[in-house]
Amino acid sequence: MSHESQLRRFIITRFLWTMFVVSISELVMLAFVNNLLIPFMVSTFFSKLEGLHILSLSNLLVIGVLLILYMILSAIGQFVPSAVSAALVFVNSAFSYLGMGGLLQGNNVVGSGVLDSLDAGEKLTLIGVIFAIFAMTAFPYIAGALFYSGVVTKKAAEYERNRIEEQKKDERKRYLMISDIAHDLKTPMTTVSGYSKALSDGMVRPEDEKEYLDAINTKTRRMNEILQLLLDYVKLDSEGFSITPSSTDICELLRECAAYNYQDIEDAGCELEIDVPEEPIMLDLDRLQMMRVINNLITNAIKHNGRETTINISMMSDTDEIRIFVSDSGEKIDDDLAENIFDPFVMGDSSRKSTSGTGLGLSIAKKVLELHGFKIKLVQKPEMARYKLDSRMNKVFVIIIPVNG
Repeated sequence: MSHESQLRRFIITRFLWTMFVVSISELVMLAFVNNLLIPFMVSTFFSKLEGLHILSLSNLLVIGVLLILYMILSAIGQFVPSAVSAALVFVNSAFSYLGMGGLLQGNNVVGSGVLDSLDAGEKLTLIGVIFAIFAMTAFPYIAGALFYSGVVTKKAAEYERNRIEEQKKDERKRYLMISDIAHDLKTPMTTVSGYSKALSDGMVRPEDEKEYLDAINTKTRRMNEILQLLLDYVKLDSEGFSITPSSTDICELLRECAAYNYQDIEDAGCELEIDVPEEPIMLDLDRLQMMRVINNLITNAIKHNGRETTINISMMSDTDEIRIFVSDSGEKIDDDLAENIFDPFVMGDSSRKSTSGTGLGLSIAKKVLELHGFKIKLVQKPEMARYKLDSRMNKVFVIIIPVNG
């Protein structure tokens, strides 16, 4: 789950939980106000208002506003009765709607109700009490709003810190990548520069010229390989790149990859074993890109293992997923390296020592598979025992393909 999704889920769940707690708190507060506080206040200070009750927080606010409006209109009515009579009727009607018509009028005559029997001080006190009760009843909302804004602000700040930290980590990886590229290109460029200058200055014996030219050609191909891999890596990471799926027999594709690499496997003194079903298994995938992934895994097994290593290509299929295995009997990979093996240039140091890789191949393979919606992981002994592979195998790259069904 992405950080944005986690933040969104946190905000929604905290909002729902806060509203639940606030609603329960409001019900408890209103029960206390209606059943205990208001009867006590009325019986102690406003005996003439017996029967006063507050149905809800909104009623409480409306009652307070109507009381203020009633007092203002009553004061104005002493000077201009005709101008405010209609407004007083409206206020009376509003109180009647709330079930409190007796407070304003008796026998349906405006101005003859219970409130008229209160003096100005008592009316002001009543208004103060109403708004005090309103503040008390609104407390759960205020506390809930403060709590919710606090936790969301804290979570958003934490998310922003994590985002900045990840951005810095990506920048460090980018700088490291540039450094590794420069390092990988420097050695062959030095060789090409030195050999070409020696040839240009006539410092090479005629019988050695071919050796020098072959070295220049080899180093030039090596630089082209590095730049092409870098270009592929950047292209796969760009928004405009997309795969072109088509219905493909994955079993036949694996056999083709094995045949394609067979000569290189023999030249390296390794042995190839393949165990895939004879019947076709059709999948929607980009054939060219998928062959690239399998070929890369086989090439890695050839380059990073010694002679007499057995390389096995196999596949298992069930109702939920298809698993492709590229395993070998070579030495296990160090745990520190295995943990980050799909990061770009993670194998830079060892690759430069042997000049046998760039550290980009597995990163590209992972990106290609993720574009398909597939997964890849490295599993080594003893954890790989659950796959029931040949006991000679020490490590395996597992490609997991979900089956829609």
